[in-house]
Amino acid sequence: MLSILLSLFLAVSACSTYVDESYYILSDFKNTVQYNSPVVIKAGPKPPHQLSDKEVKQLVYKTLELADFESLLNDSVETVLLKPNIVEPLNSGSGVITDCRVVASVASFIYEKSPEVEIFIGEGAGGWVPEGYEWGAFPGAKACDGFEIAGYRQIVDELRKKYPTIKIEIVDLNIPKEAVVEVKPKKPLSEKTYYIHELVLNCDLYVSIPVLKIIETCQVTLGLKNNVGLAPGVIYGWA
Repeated sequence: MLSILLSLFLAVSACSTYVDESYYILSDFKNTVQYNSPVVIKAGPKPPHQLSDKEVKQLVYKTLELADFESLLNDSVETVLLKPNIVEPLNSGSGVITDCRVVASVASFIYEKSPEVEIFIGEGAGGWVPEGYEWGAFPGAKACDGFEIAGYRQIVDELRKKYPTIKIEIVDLNIPKEAVVEVKPKKPLSEKTYYIHELVLNCDLYVSIPVLKIIETCQVTLGLKNNVGLAPGVIYGWA
């Protein structure tokens, strides 16, 4: 399985809320790590408007071209898993989750370059659970369809209308138990065995599309934390 990390900072500018203050100190946000030094984040000029769908697509395509992403779509790639961050059941534009327009643009790029490839949009969120799985939710998590709330099901419908032959599906990486497989790494760092959704293990190309966010424990989160959404809730619980 090939793996690529797209640190699409443009996703932040496309979907996050603007900080009106000239600066703020991270320690003001309950930064409890003992040796963390305060970080000052200065806001640039306020954007004149929210990015349009066309502008988001142009930025994503430019990013993929600069990364030479097309070279990864060789003849051996039949399935691609796009992994956004949809940790909470929120609208795209909140700054907390990956804007669905960014993922739609990546999917469009893949189809235009390799129309036979199967595209999956997969997430194993911790902040919401599918109906019927309330038993695994942590306190406060909602039973709902986070993909729908974030606009992902709508963008898949739109892509199918625009590209009638596109093969694209949404997959909840938390369920079902029948889709979870056991993995035994040759050189384990911690556990001798772990469980993961079969799609993650068997896809030909895995693309992480995270969100740049501020967090109290490590100052910012990027691509590594996005992989937390690969641990199936049906095994480990939703958290």
